[in-house]
Amino acid sequence: MPRAQSSTSAPVAKTRRPPILWDVVAEHLDEAGWLWEQRAESLLALDQTLVDLETGDEGRMLAHLDGLVVGGAEVARGVLLPALQGDEPRAAAGAAWALLAAEGGDWLPQVLDAFIDGKEDLRPAIRTALELSPRADLDAKLLERLPAAPLEAKRELVEALAARGANAGAALLSVPYRDDAPLHVAVVRAARTDAAVARVLLPVALNESAPSVREAALEIGMALGLRSALDVARKALERGEVSRAALLAAAVGGEASDLQLLTACVGKLATREEALWALGFSGRRAAAEAAVDAARAGAGRIAAEAFAMVTGCKLGLEAPVEPGASSEGTLRSSSRLPGPVWPEEELDADLLEFWWARDGAAIPAGGRFWFGERMATSADLLHLLERAPMRYRPAFALELSARTRGQCRVDVGALAARQRSQVSAARSLAPVGLDRPFSALFGV
Repeated sequence: MPRAQSSTSAPVAKTRRPPILWDVVAEHLDEAGWLWEQRAESLLALDQTLVDLETGDEGRMLAHLDGLVVGGAEVARGVLLPALQGDEPRAAAGAAWALLAAEGGDWLPQVLDAFIDGKEDLRPAIRTALELSPRADLDAKLLERLPAAPLEAKRELVEALAARGANAGAALLSVPYRDDAPLHVAVVRAARTDAAVARVLLPVALNESAPSVREAALEIGMALGLRSALDVARKALERGEVSRAALLAAAVGGEASDLQLLTACVGKLATREEALWALGFSGRRAAAEAAVDAARAGAGRIAAEAFAMVTGCKLGLEAPVEPGASSEGTLRSSSRLPGPVWPEEELDADLLEFWWARDGAAIPAGGRFWFGERMATSADLLHLLERAPMRYRPAFALELSARTRGQCRVDVGALAARQRSQVSAARSLAPVGLDRPFSALFGV
């Protein structure tokens, strides 16, 4: 037989991975951690919208995190895993997120070990990474760890499940929360995704002695459209309790008697600021009038903010001009978002009274308004969730959920892409009106 001839073809060249620039990796981790903290502050900013967040701090943060992800297993072992055991919470947050998305290996077990059994002062930071991670298998893995986790870790673990909107189901009923108020709050918030479990947990939570537990129960009960929560909110209002959820429910979904209770709360020093804040979301002419009265009584900037939330008035520091003279630079009507320009010192009530006397007729007694523009349906809430300043979005999200009895949920702390997806999904449902009181909408 003829001998087989050896191949003369040239060997295939292997693609060489470029060397890792460790100083660049360190810069990515440091910048990602700093921007992580900046993003958290931006979630309540008055001068940023969801678009600003996505293209600003959050977008830059994700770009730096991507720089860590593409480093693969070498960066994971050399930088990210040690950061989970380090002394910098913000570095631990960025490292955990990058490890959950890293190429060249699955580092989820190491992240969960650091979260549950690692340094206690790093646990909240790692929790935020778990909350923001888009990994589809993470909910199930967190639930697997829940039964055996120590009490301190259970609290953070349940908070992560709640923030992710994971359906923890009946597993929440076995969590020993009764003697731990923060854990009880986390369990109540996590029950939002399962109405059957929520109906078991909320009656107890609504009557808890710890104010934080009652507040969480009110908020989740409202978000699910439960009448029991509405009844407790009204009683809290009658007692004059400082409950933001109860005050907001009266403002955006109350009957005439509830709005009267809310206005009465403006006259009490203990509840004035929270009541004014809630009244701003009511969008009613009566809210603007109450804000003028509160400013006259010395409420200052919070009264001005509530007034502007309804009317769209932008307030400067200058004294009011005479009727008929140019008001350029002093008091300007504007219905364009984002909202008002706030002064650095308390406002004289004369400014509000002047604007109200001049332009108040633009806010009729019927209907609801936001910065001078009429709000009519849930479609307007969705628009505001995309375009309003971040500071106001949690209230809009709560009302949207309440009016749809939990069908429409926008997680205002989630990554912007996820929020936009939730808003888009909510638009597929038929709009609901904003004028009907919650008492006509909520079930048992």
